[in-house]
Amino acid sequence: MKTKAILIGGSSRVGEALAQELALIYESVILITRTQPRAMSANMQVYHVADFRALASTIETVAIGADTDAFSCLGVSKQQVPSHDEFYQVNVLYNLEFAKACKQKGVQQFYFLSKEGADAPNHDDELTAKADVEYDLRTLSFDTLAIFRLYRLTLPKHRLSLKNLGSQALNGVLSKLNKNKRALEPKQVAACMAITAYKHNHQPQLRTPNQATIITHEQMLNSVIRPNKIGRAV
Repeated sequence: MKTKAILIGGSSRVGEALAQELALIYESVILITRTQPRAMSANMQVYHVADFRALASTIETVAIGADTDAFSCLGVSKQQVPSHDEFYQVNVLYNLEFAKACKQKGVQQFYFLSKEGADAPNHDDELTAKADVEYDLRTLSFDTLAIFRLYRLTLPKHRLSLKNLGSQALNGVLSKLNKNKRALEPKQVAACMAITAYKHNHQPQLRTPNQATIITHEQMLNSVIRPNKIGRAV
């Protein structure tokens, strides 16, 4: 049984929720972050890394190994960074550096938050970044690799206010959302990721050694409504 979890990307909407979910099922949750988490539990440990170029050397000092599951929700949009180089560094290089450092420490189960369409990015920069990470994660030969391809999150509540958007703009957003797939709340995605890891630890027959298990947006939706076996090996 794995007693520890290590998470990078804990300041994202899903990452914050995931940290809380992991704290319920692991004895210790290690957060690798550049900012102080807004919510902490007694069994959380925070490793502040002001510059992620020091990521590998930081993880070398962390007490993780075969008793640890690794999770990544790390990612930024192009609007959040000043250049494409920084976008690629955060979304691809830092994710892979984190994964490689975990693997070198003996971690054998890795859970990555990706995006729907990563299997056919079609020159979309965000999807291409996710595709690159998915590809390279497969080459690291984790015993268990689970990839969660999220389609869309619900909008933050402050973005759905009449004050911020105006009634016409708000109606346009709601109309667009109603025509598309049902969005997931961050806590729902986080719960699905945590439950998947829990099942892998308690029902080993669900694991697919040396293969990637893809969990689609629809499967995440179904797991929220009807918790069941999820994912397919590819």
